[in-house]
Amino acid sequence: MRTYKLFYSLYFSPPTHYGIPRNACKCEICTEDCDLSIVRNGISYITDSETYGPEFTDKTDTVKQNYFIVEDFSTAYNCFESNFVTNGFSEENYFKIDKKEFADGPGDVAFSIEKIEIYDINNKLIESIDY
Repeated sequence: MRTYKLFYSLYFSPPTHYGIPRNACKCEICTEDCDLSIVRNGISYITDSETYGPEFTDKTDTVKQNYFIVEDFSTAYNCFESNFVTNGFSEENYFKIDKKEFADGPGDVAFSIEKIEIYDINNKLIESIDY
């Protein structure tokens, strides 16, 4: 069984940073070009045989499941992407939001996967894929 270590970045566009409008904030992140996103990096682990995909309810209120199975780096990527898109951004799933830093919420949230490392059952690195 393989484990996929996904390195990702989250991009936030809050209206304020530490309670100060982004264009007036003087921190190193909020330069004069406050169009720049605030970036946080994270790591997520996915293993072979994990399932992912959307649940939906049809017109008869029957829950249908359309899941896929992780079997390679591509499906691991899709699994992470599907969870992010389907579940939306949830701080407990990705990182803890500092309520002082993001007093008015994180604003628009986007993500990108930067790299996937593939490990074998003995936790030996097999391959590394940069995006």
